[in-house]
Amino acid sequence: MGFPTPSAPIQATVTDLGRTYLARSFMGEIVFQAIGFSVGRYGYAMLDPTQVIPVDGTETALVDPVYPNSTGGTQPFDAIESPTVASRVYDCRLPASPVPSNADYGLGEIGIWATILKSNIPSEVGTTFLFSLAHMPIRAKTNRDVLLLRMVTNY
Repeated sequence: MGFPTPSAPIQATVTDLGRTYLARSFMGEIVFQAIGFSVGRYGYAMLDPTQVIPVDGTETALVDPVYPNSTGGTQPFDAIESPTVASRVYDCRLPASPVPSNADYGLGEIGIWATILKSNIPSEVGTTFLFSLAHMPIRAKTNRDVLLLRMVTNY
């Protein structure tokens, strides 16, 4: 018997820190660039993995990162699309592999990471931060699957 509820919608947001840096970028105080993504095993309810845990925006890291590794690394995007002047689509590809890899879990969280390139506060340059975060119902990936997650951000 399956779960009696339909799958919940994906919840995604620009983090509080991402919003702060975005506002500062509009004022010309800072320049940052999205550099990659990571995914993890958190984000869905354990008792009913078709439901998501709410995103509140204060997060600064994934709760349980696994890909590209569990120590906070980032994977480069497969592509970045710009369908309008005010939006970006980050194509986050998890590849198939001959043997199980760090991507082959029940996944429920994905983060977009950015690095500060220029700032009116010199000590911020080079800082990498969680720009946006999404929680989704469980996505079970095996080593034979290719999984493409598309993160859309509207400014």
